[in-house]
Amino acid sequence: MFSSIRQWLDSLNEESHLFTNRDDAMLHSGVAAVLYHLIAADQTISQRERNAFHQIMREEFDLSDAQIAHLFEAAQSSRGDPLEDVETVSAYLKDSPTMRMAFVAKLMRLINVDGTEQRELDALYGSLREAFPELGAP
Repeated sequence: MFSSIRQWLDSLNEESHLFTNRDDAMLHSGVAAVLYHLIAADQTISQRERNAFHQIMREEFDLSDAQIAHLFEAAQSSRGDPLEDVETVSAYLKDSPTMRMAFVAKLMRLINVDGTEQRELDALYGSLREAFPELGAP
C-alpha cells in the first residue's frame, strides 16, 4: 500500500464514521493527495485553490465538509510520492478511459484557478504520464 494512503488510513480513528468503505476511502485519499500536490506545487495554496479542491471533492464524491477537511489535512501532512497517489487513482480508473479523462479535466480545472507556474505544469505532466502510460514518455 502506498505510503500516503497508509498514513491517511492510520490517521483515521477506528471508531470514526467519516468513511464507511475502505475502498472508497482509498480512492478519496488518492484523489485528494493528487489534487493537493498539484495546488501545492508552487509552494503556495490560495483560498481559491482550497475552495476548488473542496468543490471538486464534493462534486466527485458527495463528501461532507468534515470528510473533505480531513482529506485535505491528511494530504497536507503526507510525505508520500505524488506519483504513487496518481498510480492509486489510475488503478481505480484503469478500465474506464472516460473516467480517466474526467479525472484529468479536474486536474486541468484546478491548475487554472490561480494561473499556472512551471512547477505546477511539471506536476500536471507527471500526473498525465502516470494516468495514461499508453501515451509513452515525452
